[in-house]
Amino acid sequence: QVDFDGGLTIFKIKTIYNEQIINATIFPNPADNKIFVRPTTLKNTNLSYKIISLSGQLISEGKITNVDSEISTQHLESGVYFIQLMHGNTTITQKLTKK
Repeated sequence: QVDFDGGLTIFKIKTIYNEQIINATIFPNPADNKIFVRPTTLKNTNLSYKIISLSGQLISEGKITNVDSEISTQHLESGVYFIQLMHGNTTITQKLTKK
């Protein structure tokens, strides 16, 4: 950076924030008694999930630690829910329909 007085200041970059991006496929949707979460990159095999009702009530939560993790949906009544996938400070939300 060149200052107003013509002096030169050099700044070293100490940290670069690297936003973590979640990429995963959730299937089948609509679901019967279970769904699978398939992270599309190996970086995303350590995810947390929450299933939330349309009214915002937390229905279930857990960890996804491998490819094609199975999540039971037997306890869900037929209807529409949201599934949130979280990794670090990043969250994605997708609609989930239970038959």
